[in-house]
Amino acid sequence: MSAEVVELHNKEMELKKQIKALDNDNITNIRVDMACNVNDNSISEACIYIVSKDDIEDAEMKSRIREITAQCLEIETTNIEVIYGVAE
Repeated sequence: MSAEVVELHNKEMELKKQIKALDNDNITNIRVDMACNVNDNSISEACIYIVSKDDIEDAEMKSRIREITAQCLEIETTNIEVIYGVAE
């Protein structure tokens, strides 16, 4: 496994851990899809799919998740989409 793949995996695991910590009782599953730049393997955008017990649309939570994702993946918040209620 390449160093780039390990680094991406570690970033994804840390991101999931931080998102879960926001609302551990409600969020049951998280999937992260990341698009990488071919030239330097940096992450260009991300989509966070969240299955919650209530399948809620929470603007404040989405904003916090975007902020956490931007910090973990080192990308702009405008390149992050958060979707609730996607089946596992």
